[in-house]
Amino acid sequence: MNENREQRISSIHLVPSHQEGTLFWAPVDTYPGILRHGDIDVELSLVNEGRVPATVYLELFDIDGNSSAKRERIVPLGRRVQLSLEDAFGETPLRGTLRVFSDVRVAAALQRELVNVVGDTIVTDIPLQPTPESPADKLVFPFYANGEGASTEVLLVNTGRTSHEGSLRVRDASGEVQTTILR
Repeated sequence: MNENREQRISSIHLVPSHQEGTLFWAPVDTYPGILRHGDIDVELSLVNEGRVPATVYLELFDIDGNSSAKRERIVPLGRRVQLSLEDAFGETPLRGTLRVFSDVRVAAALQRELVNVVGDTIVTDIPLQPTPESPADKLVFPFYANGEGASTEVLLVNTGRTSHEGSLRVRDASGEVQTTILR
């Protein structure tokens, strides 16, 4: 089959993943890799609908959990601020975990934008996670896609101060454990 650019099919899905509150965590990775290559940027949008200006503190942790950079930003009352994380931290590429803390409630959304090798712009919402009130001993992800143009990316973020251990099991539709290649 001869494929050219005009014959490609694109699918666009909107999944709202913003959070409202004062403390959020998110994975950040702008390094090119097997699944993502080309120009990659991550943008944080903050909206302050409160009664006073918000002071938002951004802290970047490296992949070993060490604090590597801190920034502070004022979000004026009734305004929206958009920040490129690479510009905000003055570093490119970035890899690690982002902690967003605000002195008052704000709405926050994080998006990864990349231009792939054929020039398409792809925007992905990165879910911001609040700090859980109690640790979970088991997490279940109901859908896992691998192959035929689909892939699943699982990112684990430790929001605590101590290390944790665990295991990852991928099961098929019948519940059987499957061998999986992790990249």
